[in-house]
Amino acid sequence: MKKGMLTRARFCLFFVFPFLGLGIGTAFSQSPEFATFSGGVTGTGTFDCDAMPNFTYSITGDFVPPSDPNSDTSVPGPNQVVDNNGAGFELIFGSADMAPNIEVEVAGYTGAVNDIISLEVVTELIFDTATPANEFAFLIADVEQDQVTVCATYPDGSAVPISVINSWYQNSFDADNSDNINAVPTWDNSTGTLVGQYNNTNGVKQTLYQEDLLDNEAGSAWFLVNVPIKSLALKSQALGIAPDDPSQHFIFASTCQCEEVAGVVFEDIDRDGCDNSGVGVQGVTVELFDCDAGGAAIASTVTGVNGEYTFGPNEVGAAMVCLIAGGSYNVVISDLPTGFVNTPGLGQGCPGAQDNAPANDGVSLCVDPSDTAAGAGETVPAADQHIDFGIALPCEEVAGVVFEDIDRDGCDNSGAGVPGVTVELFDCDTGGAAIATVVTGSDGSYTFGPDEVGASMVCLTPGGSYNVVISSLPGDYIYTPGPGLACVGDEDDSPANDGVSLCVDPSDTAAGGGETGPADDQHIDFGLALPCEEVAGVVFEDIDRDGCDNSGVGVPGVTVELFDCDASGAAIATMLTGADGSYTFGPDESGAAMVCLTPGGSYNVVVSNLPAGFINTPGPGTGCPGATDDAPANDGVSLCVDPSNTVAGGGEPGPAADQHIDFGIALPCEEVAGVVFEDIDRD
Repeated sequence: MKKGMLTRARFCLFFVFPFLGLGIGTAFSQSPEFATFSGGVTGTGTFDCDAMPNFTYSITGDFVPPSDPNSDTSVPGPNQVVDNNGAGFELIFGSADMAPNIEVEVAGYTGAVNDIISLEVVTELIFDTATPANEFAFLIADVEQDQVTVCATYPDGSAVPISVINSWYQNSFDADNSDNINAVPTWDNSTGTLVGQYNNTNGVKQTLYQEDLLDNEAGSAWFLVNVPIKSLALKSQALGIAPDDPSQHFIFASTCQCEEVAGVVFEDIDRDGCDNSGVGVQGVTVELFDCDAGGAAIASTVTGVNGEYTFGPNEVGAAMVCLIAGGSYNVVISDLPTGFVNTPGLGQGCPGAQDNAPANDGVSLCVDPSDTAAGAGETVPAADQHIDFGIALPCEEVAGVVFEDIDRDGCDNSGAGVPGVTVELFDCDTGGAAIATVVTGSDGSYTFGPDEVGASMVCLTPGGSYNVVISSLPGDYIYTPGPGLACVGDEDDSPANDGVSLCVDPSDTAAGGGETGPADDQHIDFGLALPCEEVAGVVFEDIDRDGCDNSGVGVPGVTVELFDCDASGAAIATMLTGADGSYTFGPDESGAAMVCLTPGGSYNVVVSNLPAGFINTPGPGTGCPGATDDAPANDGVSLCVDPSNTVAGGGEPGPAADQHIDFGIALPCEEVAGVVFEDIDRD
């Protein structure tokens, strides 16, 4: 055996294997390329496509030096392959004219016509890693040999069966139509060998190389490798007469099968980062970047009518790009429609699409676009098939407080909120039912906006018009009757005192119809008041000390205190009688006399600090035509009474009697007495 020659047992180990066919009509997403080479009879081959591994090659056997790659870049010659479109090869890979190739020449031999010779050369490729299925092809071109046998190994080192190699074979063709010679080889599927026809003149099987026609033949065939392989070997043989140096050219190509990245830009109405609306946003600029290469965008497009976009080999214009499996790419959106911002939502637990910009800035993570590998920003391999973005209108909010308006002036002077009040939000532009609802919290506050939860989560559009209505007031509360004018803090924003606000624009920069300034609508507040009662009366001078006010003279400066009989303890309000001796405790007073007396409650009044010389009247106050001293024990302490107008308390003669609790005080009168006697002796 000559140096480099291999026995068939060593060269090809064939096993029966199911047929895995792939016709030339198969569609590809591709950016095809040809391998380039560096070296001589041994060297390396390189694909620019990241999807294809590089390889080392070696040429052994009966070859004529140099048998180098690219030694004859004119072969296949101009228009040779194009004549037949490579019988489908060029439809996938483009023109193979002038393609880099390995030219191998088998050593020549001069002998008789019937001499039996067997000269062979083996060209072997060993790939750095397994090739991807259906992305690697090779062309045996311009063959001046009698036969070429194809062998390969799987990634595990086992031989690829002939049945599988048979499925690689696509077509044979004559790459040169300039002559009338039929040099189309045939494929022997029993041996995995490309063979020639019998010469009609002498019956010698040497059509791939005919001694009388020399180099006019261009028999060619191509193969598409549809399974991952680790190595490929091509054994070229010259059989019979070999008067010259027969040669052939090997071209290795990759479909560089392209991946794509697609997605949608959706309106995130509730700003949670999830696409709950299914409403896409048209006209958003989408750019694709190569994370490995850096630099400017490699592709660009604008979202369609449904917010969709795609980058891939089947697109048109600037969106057409080949994304390499195993590469790393990210997507950036910009030029959002007027008013829109990137969603602030986290996009967690979404049932559908979610915003894939972790920093909510319209910039995705870098991902591997293949279906079978997970990139750095992916939780599953196919997650990169959709890189979606949520954008939202810059939602405004309306907030406020429902406060207890103790003095019923419409101003929040107490800071006490009322919990449990139903608050509804209405869109003044569209009318109809409430668009959001909530119940005031423990401090009486409420908020409608995009960052809330439940039924209060709503996006209020800048420039829109909304109003707020409260209802389901707790207990005995009523809407405050106060006008809410010149309030230091919050005021009741219900101009009709009915729990209904005016319509306002929720933006910070525009004043609505019911606003005095742009930010007024940020707080729409409501005052509630209990239906407060009051207690009033007079401290009068009871000149005749009968307990009745017969003089109508009031006594100023007397201390009057109000006590809650139900709660006991210290006085809940206090004041001094006025110039006419009068006093009043109630919600409309000021200072320490301002108090809300609850209907159905129980209160009593005590007077003290009487002016010098005065004492509580000792009179029973019976049958008085006017005011009566209401201290039954003549000690300045009234009975406990219900301040309502409709219920008589224990110490009341009638329902309205509690409206006046009066007290008589008197000067501590002395008396003069004596006798008139008869002075008989006049001494």
